[in-house]
Amino acid sequence: NVYLDEFESVSSISKHNRTLIWTKYGSQGNRWFNLQRTINTPYPWRIVIEAVSGKSYLSEIAIDDTSLLSDACPPPRQCDFENDLCEFSNTNDGKADLKWLRGQPTNYINDTVFNTTGKVAFVDFTNSNQNSRARLQSAQYPPTTNECIQLWYLLYTPDDNSQLQLQIYSTSTQSSNENLLFSKQSSKSKEWKYAQYSYTPSISNGYYSVIFQVLTNSNSNENNIAAIDDIIISNGTCKPVLNCDFEDFN
Repeated sequence: NVYLDEFESVSSISKHNRTLIWTKYGSQGNRWFNLQRTINTPYPWRIVIEAVSGKSYLSEIAIDDTSLLSDACPPPRQCDFENDLCEFSNTNDGKADLKWLRGQPTNYINDTVFNTTGKVAFVDFTNSNQNSRARLQSAQYPPTTNECIQLWYLLYTPDDNSQLQLQIYSTSTQSSNENLLFSKQSSKSKEWKYAQYSYTPSISNGYYSVIFQVLTNSNSNENNIAAIDDIIISNGTCKPVLNCDFEDFN
């Protein structure tokens, strides 16, 4: 857990407001992750990092290479939706009539680390119609030669006549075109699935962003689930999926 403590003054260290600004639960595999947060407050402040052990003495929790910069952090290229939508936001192309929310959808199971209290990004289908859609767009990133997008997704519908579709597009600041990266269909299996895709943004088109779009072909069905979690957008080509060292929790 990472907390932000805000004080009334430098001398009043006994009185402060504490806000949880980041949390992570469960085994994340034997590897390092990068975390960054922008602190924007008019008050004196400090950061508190808290580690909570599990039942086994074999657990390891470690941090390293902390730094403080004078500018805002660059747009994060990963999001687990535990605290907020990061720098993802709902957008409307003139047809998007549904919204992405953060939390736990109806008839939810667990998030991708089997955390019953974990948060995800999901679509609210309460007022959906045929061809309804929701669009969640990332911040703008500088293009490189190769990019890799990784995520977990859940597309579930119990209705034989209902179908959901998850589409992922890339778009740039210098072009109005949206490039379809890949598309996934719903099933009757209420389970999380992993997906990744390598692509090459057009450097001449300037900064780019990624759009996660969900389409439905049926009217309102609150039993439908469309959710995404643990998004990572990184430089370089994706590694083959079948390469596994069994370190990751999943």
